Amino acid sequence: MARKLDKILSWAFDESKRMLGIISSDKLLLHIFVHDDTRGFQALASSINLNAWYNEGTFICRSCFVDGGEELLLVDSQAQARIYSLITMQFRPATLNLCDVPSSVQSTPDGSCLLVSYDRRAGRSLTAYHWSSFGSTEGIELNIPGLPVDEPFVVTSLISRTAVHLLWLNFAAHRCQSHALDITRSVTEFMFRKRLAAPSLNVRKMQRRIIACLRSQRSLVFVTDRDFQMFAQHFSDMIYTFERTTKKPTGDVLKSIKVSAAAFSVFLKELGGTAPWNVSQYRAGEWIVDFLCLIPIHIALTKENQFIPLKDGVYSTELERSLLGAEVNRIVDSISFGWYESLFQSYMATKPVRVVSSMGEQSVGKSYALNHLVDTSFAGSAMRTTEGVWMSVTPTEKELIVALDFEGVHSIERSAQEDMLLVLFNTAISNLVLFRNNFALSRDIAGLFQSFQSSATVLDPAANPSLFKSTLVIIIKDVVEADRTEIGREFTLKFQRIVQDEQETNFITQLHAGQLSIIPWPVIESKEFYKLFPTLKRYLDQQVLTHHAAGEFLHKVKTLMAKLKANDWGAMSQTMASHRAQLLSSLLPNALTLGCQEVDPEREPLKNLDTDTLVERPDTESHLFLTVGMAPQSEVREQALATLQSSWERYRDRQHISDAEWVEALSQYLEGVVSLRVDHVQEWLSQNLARFQTGHASIEELRRNFEGATVDLKSNVIGHNDEHLCAASVHACGEPCSLSGIKLADESDYSCPGFCRIPSDVDHDRHECEARLCSVTCQLCKRLCSNQDHMHGLEDGAVHLCGQEHLCTAMCSAQGICEIETAPHSIEATFTGRHETFRYTKYSQVAKRLKCIKIVPPGATEHKGSHNHSLDKKVIHSCEARSVMLRAKIAGIFVHYHWQEHETRHGSMSRTQWTIDGPDDAAALEIEGRKFSTNDEGAPMMCNLVCQAMGRHVHIDYCRSDKKTACIGNDEIQHITRRLRPHRDRPKDFVTHNLFWKRSGFKDPYSKEEQAAFAKCDAMCSGPEHASDAGNLAQPSYCTLPMFHPAADANAVAPAVGYISNDGHHFTCRNPVVMQQAFHVIFVADRSSSMRHTDRRPLQNTPASAKIRARSDNRIGAVLSSLFSFWSARAAAIGSSASAGRRDAYSVILFNHDTLNVVENDFTSNPDQLLDFLLRHQADGRTDFTSAVIAAQDVMERNWSTERTPVIIFLSDGECDIADQTMQDLCRASIRLGKAVSFHAVSFGPDASSIYLRRMAEIAIDAQNNAPRNPLAPAAATVMSSYTQALDSVYCPTRRDLPWNCGVAEEAQRGINALSYSTADIPVRDEVSVLCVVLYAIWREGQ
Repeated sequence: MARKLDKILSWAFDESKRMLGIISSDKLLLHIFVHDDTRGFQALASSINLNAWYNEGTFICRSCFVDGGEELLLVDSQAQARIYSLITMQFRPATLNLCDVPSSVQSTPDGSCLLVSYDRRAGRSLTAYHWSSFGSTEGIELNIPGLPVDEPFVVTSLISRTAVHLLWLNFAAHRCQSHALDITRSVTEFMFRKRLAAPSLNVRKMQRRIIACLRSQRSLVFVTDRDFQMFAQHFSDMIYTFERTTKKPTGDVLKSIKVSAAAFSVFLKELGGTAPWNVSQYRAGEWIVDFLCLIPIHIALTKENQFIPLKDGVYSTELERSLLGAEVNRIVDSISFGWYESLFQSYMATKPVRVVSSMGEQSVGKSYALNHLVDTSFAGSAMRTTEGVWMSVTPTEKELIVALDFEGVHSIERSAQEDMLLVLFNTAISNLVLFRNNFALSRDIAGLFQSFQSSATVLDPAANPSLFKSTLVIIIKDVVEADRTEIGREFTLKFQRIVQDEQETNFITQLHAGQLSIIPWPVIESKEFYKLFPTLKRYLDQQVLTHHAAGEFLHKVKTLMAKLKANDWGAMSQTMASHRAQLLSSLLPNALTLGCQEVDPEREPLKNLDTDTLVERPDTESHLFLTVGMAPQSEVREQALATLQSSWERYRDRQHISDAEWVEALSQYLEGVVSLRVDHVQEWLSQNLARFQTGHASIEELRRNFEGATVDLKSNVIGHNDEHLCAASVHACGEPCSLSGIKLADESDYSCPGFCRIPSDVDHDRHECEARLCSVTCQLCKRLCSNQDHMHGLEDGAVHLCGQEHLCTAMCSAQGICEIETAPHSIEATFTGRHETFRYTKYSQVAKRLKCIKIVPPGATEHKGSHNHSLDKKVIHSCEARSVMLRAKIAGIFVHYHWQEHETRHGSMSRTQWTIDGPDDAAALEIEGRKFSTNDEGAPMMCNLVCQAMGRHVHIDYCRSDKKTACIGNDEIQHITRRLRPHRDRPKDFVTHNLFWKRSGFKDPYSKEEQAAFAKCDAMCSGPEHASDAGNLAQPSYCTLPMFHPAADANAVAPAVGYISNDGHHFTCRNPVVMQQAFHVIFVADRSSSMRHTDRRPLQNTPASAKIRARSDNRIGAVLSSLFSFWSARAAAIGSSASAGRRDAYSVILFNHDTLNVVENDFTSNPDQLLDFLLRHQADGRTDFTSAVIAAQDVMERNWSTERTPVIIFLSDGECDIADQTMQDLCRASIRLGKAVSFHAVSFGPDASSIYLRRMAEIAIDAQNNAPRNPLAPAAATVMSSYTQALDSVYCPTRRDLPWNCGVAEEAQRGINALSYSTADIPVRDEVSVLCVVLYAIWREGQ
């Protein structure tokens, strides 16, 4: 199937630009696709027909992209290789004639070479061609042995683009083989040096073993039986090579090591002797811990705008599904850090922890820096290697150093919300944050740290005192010593500006407690690079200790990760207290009954969960009992009580003492047993709750449960003893006690289990049992009623109370909300819109009403006053208002208004609908890869993030004015005249972001910088340099005026910076009209008889080649071929751009002894029409330069325009003279009209005949240099005059110097800087290349 497809299709893929080219080999149709992460491969445009460029019967056999550019190499069935430009829609002039159709063609990743492979009987051969000399050299054959025939190989780069490798699979040897190509590039030649890529794994292992030895000893003994004298020198050579290649300052540490070798017999003698063995010793456990800590573990990643903690370093879709709808506490329990769990929980649980993290842009050496700072082993590469968050631990004698390695911020693979979540986790948990970035004084620091600023308003540091205690260290990489002071000062000023703009919400204060350091870091190739790491280590040691025990750190980091996953922005202490209370509540039954935390798989004693230390309190081994859901007389209870009683040493003395004395002693014993257990459990609770503030509702609920369980425990043990004495008299009545069937306060029935003690021969109306006290339990707890009368329950309105204080069980009655939880209420939902359906995570806030915390005094059933969940008078109840939004373009309609701004933690926009300001209801708005349309719900978006995702925007609200005129002149409102959904008949307004949040009554959740940006107009400059292209993000230029500003006067005085557009917007960028400089190009071509010479001919293999050759297969034909190619390139550029029409004017003058104006000031003719105008004329007659220059001056003056710069291209063989005065008159006339003419002379004759052509160019250059500069045109728009001579040597332009690009607007769009160079020294092949080089220089500098 693959071979059949090869005959039908040829394809090429450019990984850097994500561009796929598919060519129909026989139909000669080229299809281009660009890959997008959200939509996959998308067609770039319609198919490109290549038939005009090939003879009938020719087909495409092989193809590949030229790396780094939008060009394709196509090899046809005639073994002809040519380069096709996707920008100009034309082939390069140069052609590479191959000896045969190759088996494959590939471009090296560094963009330097083409590799052509041939499969022959003798084996596979490989030839290299330099792209810069394409078509001019025979290429260099590479002698690489062992290349497989008929087996694929790939050309790729490892570590960096310049490290080019050939890779293939050797199936016979079961190996992946590689050859590294060392490419040396110069102007005229290049060289390959082959070397076999050696495996690096063994080298790294050897280095690690040696370093391990160096850490533990000062001598190194090799046990061997030969070459004893060679080891010392070999090790010395290794040290020298290490220091020379790495530039690492080792001092005398390595050189002072004594290296020797000894035979095994000598080694055995020393080992078996009585003298102490002088070797390093390790504890086995510590050695294993040190070994495991060399292995980093993946702990989290971000995906689809979510923070996803991992379990044991692995992402599991099953686990994610199981956590749908889970609360934070359950997510905490699901997180696991693999082998580090036991390190934090038990082995080193009491050691304090310091956290250092590394963040920054991609590929700036974040992992490399951490490895050298704290002795970790994170993977590092010049390419992107880190995804999400990785963790490693370095145990030291006094503490654990946790290193967190983060992926680069501002990655194209990550959204702004994902960056914000990573930054939030980093800054919250770290003690020292290293942010590495590239050195550039001109860069936008505020934009670089936007993810930090966005994080500053999410978690409140005041509500999380144990978080956000880090110092931010800005590391500016690759700074030379001379620039250190200036760069440090410049960056300091930029950060001061951020603080001034954001005020109290700036991220340095919010996330780092105002702690910031800026360190310009030396270049990596210097020794100074490594000398600053001790300074960073001192920074880390000086940080405030926030994680006092490893167990505490483990609980904190897991809780933080769970909150980020659940988008729970409440107080961290509240969540941690809730999780700890929930955990202790689950362990409480075991603790009270068995005195341990766990029973299975083995008995786990009561411990401090943070330090893993035992709770040292005396306890009993007895098994106590709680009646949870069981009847008071259950068998299990009776059996447990019997066992407990039998454990008493005086249990069998009952027959020797009175019952009352025996029961009293037993009661005291049981009370002591229960007290031991209760005291032990109470101490266990106290230790595990010590670091949490009192007053947390979950902790109070735990204490309430503990007290209730304690009463239950005591009542089951202590209060049970005398129940068996109810029927002590054998002569009693024996009837059931009359205290039966009574209604209690909870509406339940109670009957005393006892029997009547009154003798049967005594008359009585009421049966009374032996019990003297009331046997009914307290209606507020499980203790027995304290009333002295057993029968008082028969009284009307009897109240049963134990006589102790009680916690109120009623709910708080204060107005408002006691507590708001942002844990997911329903985490998984399906969005069904007009354009797409997808799954998303839905978040909602849960408002809680907490229990009253007041004490009910003894003997009372309720306390005085209202119910409140806290005794602190400063406690505030949150307002019950909800933010209800209807977003459109974005739209926003709020139903709640308030004089004071509410503060809230935001969730999904569940009560929201979209309204899109478009031509119809089907118009789509795309945000973060999701499409929304009018009437779609807004729940997939978070209300505190959607505005950020939109950038500059407006909201829509219902119009609040009875008259439309009331909305006019308001700088925050603009009335909408169109009818929009919902409620089409109800008028609506555009409102600013600021007014939108003010009307809502809620505090604006965005930073000051973002608010300032949202307040400005959302109009964008239409200049092509701001648009995105393959591999590059858009760089929009926005209007600097307010959102609803009146139109500025475009004809007023020009602003100091930027320009005023025709529709009244002010932009700070350059005017696109000026950037895309327009020209009046006057081509003055010699058609005298000397131009009939055939040493120069038209280009071959172009759509117009046959037509031109049929009329002028000579020098004049070569000029026509060049002009046609140039005009075609310009036409293709205009056709692919958004602007319509050609802005350049063309004039063509043919001259011999007379002049002929063939085309004058033409704007509309297409390339074919222009060519037809010229093909009618043949070369003959004499040469007259003077008349030609005067004719050019006349055309220039007649068609003068201030919008266009005059350019004269003068082409001749040079066999004519001309007075200086004629050229000076031309130049003065141009300057007098307002612009100096750009004159370019191109000679086709010998240099001796071109004296006057050279002189003409010199006069024009002198005039340009002395002419006043045009104030309306940028300096780059000045095109200097030139003289160029056609030589026989080869000129094969690279992609950036491609002549056809002279007319392509995309060059300006990509922001390629204007070049200022002369074409005088550029060798060219023929007149066509001469003219193209000149024209390219003009347009390249003009752009």
